Amino acid sequence: MPARSAAATGKHPVPRPRAELPAATGELLRHGTLDFRMALLNSASRRLGWQSSAAWLAIAAAIACGPIPEATKRSAEIGSGHDADVAAVSALVGRYVQSINDADTALAGDVWLKSDQVSFINPMGHETGWDAIVANVYEKAMRDAFSERKLVPLDVAVNLFGDTAVAEFNWEFDAIRREDGVAIQTKGRESQVCRRTDGGQWELIHVHYSGRPVVEGQQ
Repeated sequence: MPARSAAATGKHPVPRPRAELPAATGELLRHGTLDFRMALLNSASRRLGWQSSAAWLAIAAAIACGPIPEATKRSAEIGSGHDADVAAVSALVGRYVQSINDADTALAGDVWLKSDQVSFINPMGHETGWDAIVANVYEKAMRDAFSERKLVPLDVAVNLFGDTAVAEFNWEFDAIRREDGVAIQTKGRESQVCRRTDGGQWELIHVHYSGRPVVEGQQ
């Protein structure tokens, strides 16, 4: 026998009691951290169940639309800025590597701070100033000495200290000597110091590289 509607019977359904969020829970959902909000959500779901759409909507709105505490905002901003700067310095290392591989002084000019104070320390000498680095590293040591160059950085690590960054990595360098066509390979380690400009860009100000440490019993 088909069920009759409430209008046909003249009776009205008794409304179910609404499941309400406790006031304290609502306040914490509005002002707690996201992790804390999620913990409260799990607790409320166990106590209220999801039978009440009003309870569900109240909880979801509090989590999605509640103001994010200032401390959480600052943490997110710091984390985001840190990641962006690490990525920017890593990209700078990549452009430096390309400038060495191509012996490209124009690209190097976009990587380095053009200053008399920048420096480059290596087993062959200690260059001070942008002009000396161009003449003795890019032109004499790279362009004139080798017909082909391939510098490969390994395990790049970047550490930030405010507007200063230090990049460290091991490397392998394969090249063809221009004078006799002999292929060579050397391996070393390197540290680079970069600084952030007023415009937010990173520039290289110092390089120091050397051979890898000699392990006893190995050459």
